[in-house]
Amino acid sequence: MKQKNSSKQNVEGALTTRKLKIHRLLFQSWRKFKNLMRRYPKVSVTIMLSVVVVNVVLMLIFSTDYKWVPYSFSNIRSQVADSSDHSDMGIPFSFENYRTMKAIQDTLSWLAAKEYRTAADTAVLLRLIDKIEKLDPLFFDKIKKATHGKDTTK
Repeated sequence: MKQKNSSKQNVEGALTTRKLKIHRLLFQSWRKFKNLMRRYPKVSVTIMLSVVVVNVVLMLIFSTDYKWVPYSFSNIRSQVADSSDHSDMGIPFSFENYRTMKAIQDTLSWLAAKEYRTAADTAVLLRLIDKIEKLDPLFFDKIKKATHGKDTTK
């Protein structure tokens, strides 16, 4: 006895024909687009550059952190001179300080990942805090100021 076509087979057949139609449509559109870009290379480069410019302008308009500043040589020179004196953390940049901070960061992440902490772990944490204070004496004042919103240096 021969079984009739099931609805599952009908659905699979309809899906494959739909996939083929979509594939043909996408392939034809892609081929037309490619031919157009090959025929008019200057227009295609212009379109690409205009899309980039529009994206940058929209990014600047919709970003909340961007501040419009008049760009002059003296303004840029003063900003570069101001930013090179100190870093955001107050620690002067050197490779030794960088290695020290990376080691502190690695040890802190190791301590944070531990499930149970012992007295030895507390001693390690106190040594790390001492190293941070040696690198930047105002570090904890900055943290207190950020958390409490008050000036603690008075």
